[in-house]
Amino acid sequence: VRTRTTVTFERNLADDPQVRFTGSGKQVTELTVLVNQRRQNSDGEWVDSEATRLVVRTFKNLAENIVESLAKGIGYPCTGP
Repeated sequence: VRTRTTVTFERNLADDPQVRFTGSGKQVTELTVLVNQRRQNSDGEWVDSEATRLVVRTFKNLAENIVESLAKGIGYPCTGP
């Protein structure tokens, strides 16, 4: 049995969306997001942990729309497996 995990997050883009094309000419747009998780240190204070770099790949109409709508620094929600 194969299970899927769905992840949802909302953060600002670390870079402008990057566009490339597959060998068959289909557009792929990649977004880079840096996510900081907060944790409590031994003194009970909340601190940011080291950033995790997430790369999101989009295809078809979504890939085209993202290039026209998003840029570095803009926040957006993302949900996917």
